[in-house]
Amino acid sequence: MTTLDLATGLWIALISLGAGTYGGLMGVGGGAILVPALHLFFGIPLQEAIPFSLATAVLISGAASFSINRDGSAHFPTVRSLLIGSVPGAVLGLSLGRVLPDWALRDAFEIFLLWAVLDTWKAKPDEQGDAHRWRPTRPHGVVTSIIGVFMGLASGLLGIGGGLVSTPLLRKWLGVPVKSAMANSTLAIVGTTMAGVVAAAFYRQQGGQPLLPWSLLEWGAMPVLAGGYLGGLLHHRVHSRWLLRLFAALLLFVAFKMLTAG
Repeated sequence: MTTLDLATGLWIALISLGAGTYGGLMGVGGGAILVPALHLFFGIPLQEAIPFSLATAVLISGAASFSINRDGSAHFPTVRSLLIGSVPGAVLGLSLGRVLPDWALRDAFEIFLLWAVLDTWKAKPDEQGDAHRWRPTRPHGVVTSIIGVFMGLASGLLGIGGGLVSTPLLRKWLGVPVKSAMANSTLAIVGTTMAGVVAAAFYRQQGGQPLLPWSLLEWGAMPVLAGGYLGGLLHHRVHSRWLLRLFAALLLFVAFKMLTAG
């Protein structure tokens, strides 16, 4: 990819700041915003936008983790179980993305997103009380790792952090309050997207491309880092009910973009 002109670079920096803030707030990375914005508004190929999104998701979730988890919202054994599934899932997702037809992936993900919107819209009792912490009453390692696999697949296939998948599944299958689900997802995104970045760099090198889209990272890396930390701070100030509404809106936005893109 050629060097970006000043105007385009500044717009990408601004969008990256917004995506980082929203991604840090919601525990989803920022790819759900970055990938369609870069592709639709600037004509940047998905082969460039997806590895950029994965690389920035590492920065967003890493920065957000410091601010989100200051009150112990995350449960580290749960994060570890997520990573056991999500790291190989991300590598598999990138590999499958090179052979699967777009329509199959798009249709399956749209169905999941619409289900997640319906399930997310209603707050659970502890979420109405704005619960920040969750600790399991019994081991859920196998189920959590299965959630991690789906998280990693979505990350590798779509260039997103994976929180769009892990957060609703943690709420549904394990009864995790949304703030703790987002905190656990935020930490897991770091390892998940790092695996995706390594796999994406390998495939790009095999194709004779630069390891990463450096021209995009020059403009977007610092804004997403700042946005991720800011989003993590805002996470504690927004009530769980509103986080659920914002999360449902993000799910609908991504589903709409995938539908209209087809």
